[in-house]
Amino acid sequence: MSVQFCIGGCCTRAGAREAYEALLDSLKEAGALGKVSVVPVDCVDMCSDAPVLRQLPDRKWARRVSPAWAARLGRDLAKDRRAR
Repeated sequence: MSVQFCIGGCCTRAGAREAYEALLDSLKEAGALGKVSVVPVDCVDMCSDAPVLRQLPDRKWARRVSPAWAARLGRDLAKDRRAR
């Protein structure tokens, strides 16, 4: 399981760094940081929905990601059997 987190200009201004850190922190707390890869990526041209991330291999996009939502995603991914 991998998460690509946009840290381009629009996403960063919309709070991507805080949400990115919340995702990392929640994965770390759950002991799944090495099992779920979180990769910062440059602009993905979805500025109107910033901040955004994409889950792979499912190719699911998440838009307007808040730190609280990112932390919840981290907990959910840690519980997912693919993250074990």
